[in-house]
Amino acid sequence: MLRRFRLVKTAALLTLLVLLVLFASPAYAQLAPLNKDGLTYGQVAVNVRDIDAQKKEWVETFEGVVVQKGPVTAIKWPGMLLILNQAESAGPSQGDVMDHFGFKVKSTANFVAKSRAAGLDVQSEFIGAEGFPNAYVMVPDGVSSRITFTSSRPTT
Repeated sequence: MLRRFRLVKTAALLTLLVLLVLFASPAYAQLAPLNKDGLTYGQVAVNVRDIDAQKKEWVETFEGVVVQKGPVTAIKWPGMLLILNQAESAGPSQGDVMDHFGFKVKSTANFVAKSRAAGLDVQSEFIGAEGFPNAYVMVPDGVSSRITFTSSRPTT
């Protein structure tokens, strides 16, 4: 009798396991819908030594908006959230897994001038593969940003 009970219990568990596997659907990570500029992104966290210096540049020069949730400080743009972690920087982003952040601007020349006036390091200006002016701008802690001209974005 005990043997038969164990056999029935094992068969019931196996049946349940098979049903769970058959009816389980995979969970897919979903990106946010594209914004009006065709961008979808998520969040990126960077280690920075001075959160206030980062906030100043990302807000004043790159026109981001500070988001503060408890101890977490982030900079927000449409479709992107940059989380700032107070920690020793791992070094410049160039050559790393995520080499740079890209921003489209109405006037690359105006943005470069604004960046230089803010004391940021403009590393290079060039014509990109798409045929428009580009530039690399470094913010504190060696975070690289690529600036690309576009006629569809308001002047930055």
